[in-house]
Amino acid sequence: PIVPILTGSIAWIFSFSDYSSLLQPGLQLSVSDEADFLLGVMIGLGDRPEVTSSGLVLGSEFGTYPTIWYMEFKFYF
Repeated sequence: PIVPILTGSIAWIFSFSDYSSLLQPGLQLSVSDEADFLLGVMIGLGDRPEVTSSGLVLGSEFGTYPTIWYMEFKFYF
């Protein structure tokens, strides 16, 4: 934990076939005994798709992923 009420996490998925990755860092804040607030981002790393005269060519598995930010609020009862 960063401090007792704030923890960090990171997840990493790697594709051996094209050397692309999906990186997902996050933070979790305990706002009370029964509630948590989460904030994170998913980042696709790899060759981006290209548009050619013959159509769309995918560069890599995770290179097609956009960067996605998310928030989550959890209640427990």
